[in-house]
Amino acid sequence: MSTAWDTYHRRASALRRVIADLDRSGSSTLPWNDELAADFDDPDDLLVALHDVWTRRLAGRVDLALEIDEQESGESVALAWREVADELAGVRRVLDRQAANPVLRHSRRQEHRLLGVAAGAATISDPLSHSAAAGERLVARIRDDEGSSGAGSRLTERVAGLVRRIPMPIVGARLGG
Repeated sequence: MSTAWDTYHRRASALRRVIADLDRSGSSTLPWNDELAADFDDPDDLLVALHDVWTRRLAGRVDLALEIDEQESGESVALAWREVADELAGVRRVLDRQAANPVLRHSRRQEHRLLGVAAGAATISDPLSHSAAAGERLVARIRDDEGSSGAGSRLTERVAGLVRRIPMPIVGARLGG
């Protein structure tokens, strides 16, 4: 008998393998095989799980960007999106290819809402359709600007620069040293 904890770990391990395989292969095809079928109900379940990985990473990066980046919120959010798209390139390819899949409709609207509100183009009290449309426009703008070089690494460099400025006794104390 399997516990929920075991199921979580099996699925997380399978997701890490899928993400690594997508990055290695350069494929945009959602994988499916007997091994994945043991951990996911169907390909749609795997697709939603991949979107969840994307969304959690994106939400964390957006939060970090808004906290430490000195640019306008829209540019900070765009920078965060680009960085996550670079880090999870295989996942992004699959999500882009599966964008019309109805199973992702709710997840995509929530993602776009997050982006629209974080960028200041909408408020949390706006109707979902309005805030999601604002986020969708932001993503379209990001994709139009994707050719700009080095944009995805600025936030990471900024975080590293801030950490380097923390006095070492404080860093050591926080790290238990």
